[in-house]
Amino acid sequence: MDLSNGGSLDETSPVWSSLDAVKNNRVFKLDGERFWPYDPLAVEAQVQGIANMIQERFGQTEH
Repeated sequence: MDLSNGGSLDETSPVWSSLDAVKNNRVFKLDGERFWPYDPLAVEAQVQGIANMIQERFGQTEH
């Protein structure tokens, strides 16, 4: 969800609370300033940042 330009999110909404991703703690809030650029170096850093968020939340996975 893009919250720029005055967008908003009501996290107390019953609709929001009913989403499976919300119920299962699988929603990640991303910093728009960090995730807006789309040049190759920025995208690489974004992927690493997302991987770190997933690892921190769900722990190490076996390969």
